[in-house]
Amino acid sequence: MIRRSQTHPGPPGLRRPLALVAALGAVLAGLGCASKGDQAAEPFIEDLALTLKLDRSVYRPGEAVVATVKLKNQSSRKMLLRDLDGVNGQSCSFWFYEASDALTSLMRLPVRSLKEEPGKTTEVEPGESLERRFLLARLTEFSGPMRAQVHYNPNPPFTQFDPDAAASKVFSNTVNFEVRGERLFERDSAGIILKEEAIGLAHAVAPGEVLAGEAIIFEDEKGFHKWYVNLRVRNGEEGGKVVAWFVDPYVGRVMDLKVKPFPPEMARDNRFTEPMKRKGTR
Repeated sequence: MIRRSQTHPGPPGLRRPLALVAALGAVLAGLGCASKGDQAAEPFIEDLALTLKLDRSVYRPGEAVVATVKLKNQSSRKMLLRDLDGVNGQSCSFWFYEASDALTSLMRLPVRSLKEEPGKTTEVEPGESLERRFLLARLTEFSGPMRAQVHYNPNPPFTQFDPDAAASKVFSNTVNFEVRGERLFERDSAGIILKEEAIGLAHAVAPGEVLAGEAIIFEDEKGFHKWYVNLRVRNGEEGGKVVAWFVDPYVGRVMDLKVKPFPPEMARDNRFTEPMKRKGTR
């Protein structure tokens, strides 16, 4: 295990020494998965530069935030780096706090596919970077001036209970943003907009008078959730008819797709009344 002490550049409430676990390349080589000739170098802390950028500087309460994370190999050697993934904060974890209270920071997990697997690695050439956009649904819970930062864990997944590995992280710049105005969406603890919100969004685009509405939630083929909304609409027809929409539960977008209404009995099935819970949801 390589140990290298360094004070991280984040807010005072988050400062602690860093110790870097042995490089993934060395681990793979020890298992016979890489030859000496093409073995990647050890990623020392000073070899990595982590940057965070938000898509805007001002958000409404309950609005989703798009964050771009970039991890640069600023050494002269090729490195084998852990991918930027969003699985339970194991690779990338996002933190925010009120600008006036750096000692009280909260971690938030990004939206991610339930099918995403952690621990994958990529070889990164000198001067090149890993970059990924994340969607954060719970970064705007509170109003006021805020600051955000991302932490990157370069260690293999099997070191998650090692105390030195837990302290061995790379920290990004801090980004200022503000949350103000009328609340855009109410969300649950997983960042999913509430069922009533989804029905209301579909109601806004319904072609006629809405008589009743119901919604279920399901996991799509890519591992993301979707609200499935049925509305009974009257538009010159006696009794009305049932029409349906998919609603994105993260950004609150009504999808422009023609879908058949779901069977009414599905609304009484517990499998479709709340999202599948993710371990470590915050």
